[in-house]
Amino acid sequence: MAASWDELADRLKDNSLKVFSDRAVAGPLYEVTRQNDGDAAKAALKTLQGDFTKGFIVFFITFAILMTVMPDTFFGIAGLFILFPVMFFGTFALVAWLRRDTLVTFLTAAKGNFLARASALSAMAERLDLSYVASPGGAPQTLKILSKLKFVSGRLRDLIDTLDENGGLDEAVEAAVASGMLVPDVVVLGGSEEQKDRYYRQSALGHSFEDGFEGERNGIRFSAFEWIESVDDAPDKYHLLLVLNAPYRLHGVTQLRSRGTPWSKPVTERELNDVQLVPATFNDHFRLRSTDQVEARTIFNPAVVERILALAHGEPFRAVASGEHLVINFEGQNRFNLLDLQTGAWSDESIRETWSDIADLLTVTDEMAHAFMVRD
Repeated sequence: MAASWDELADRLKDNSLKVFSDRAVAGPLYEVTRQNDGDAAKAALKTLQGDFTKGFIVFFITFAILMTVMPDTFFGIAGLFILFPVMFFGTFALVAWLRRDTLVTFLTAAKGNFLARASALSAMAERLDLSYVASPGGAPQTLKILSKLKFVSGRLRDLIDTLDENGGLDEAVEAAVASGMLVPDVVVLGGSEEQKDRYYRQSALGHSFEDGFEGERNGIRFSAFEWIESVDDAPDKYHLLLVLNAPYRLHGVTQLRSRGTPWSKPVTERELNDVQLVPATFNDHFRLRSTDQVEARTIFNPAVVERILALAHGEPFRAVASGEHLVINFEGQNRFNLLDLQTGAWSDESIRETWSDIADLLTVTDEMAHAFMVRD
């Protein structure tokens, strides 16, 4: 259940929060909701999901048959390696072409809601002296690839322009990509290190980034945004990424994770070795590895270890320290879900939940900045 207005006013130290929300947040949303057909958007989404699912089932069946008939030789394996991306993107393009009208209808219907949502969230952020970025890094690379297909309507390209116009937080996105936390746990067969790096970068930039916030807390600058991890045959996973300045310029790469959470993808050719710290309770909750044992122990000095242990609540948690940044990843629910882009649905509860999500972001920023002793 979302916090009450009185509880939110107390957390955010703003006694006129309800009055402000009625005027600057709910007011514009009333108009937009009446102008969009939520039922049509739902139907379009259901149709697209069904068609793309059928297309990928056909792709996997076809590719499985090819795997059984191709010879187990160098040329056979190389052929499969080449055919996989060609057939995969070919299936994607074919379904998009067959359902191009439905696709454009769905995406265009969401544009108005996207702009209204961005306007409302910008007002909420400004109320707290923050900046809001609706589309961190601009339009996803996968959407830009789709827009290059000749049959795609100009309305899709217009939507991409809209996402780019509402982009930003480029430095934070780049730091997140460099951290290795945006790449799924996949294996690349063969190829040079340069080719692998290019693949990982393209995969990371293919994710959908949304709801970026930037500001200053107690003299510390921070950036944060959500990224969505698509999972086969399962609900999407939502991650909140917090980007802070490292305590000082780092020469190695150090990774931290809570137990039961996978490691971030290695983004260095140097070997990452486990680091054991005292007290032993730290190793009961977390795992730490680094390319530089001395630097890792300097970052995770006794004071930092004590503060991190105080934050051990069992939630999935990962962090990567490298270069000038500390990037922290929290897995959880879809945050800042003020308005449903497909249906236009929103409520007083969704507004209060969004205020709660922003308050939680500010709290965790304070906690992490304090725990890791970051600099301005």
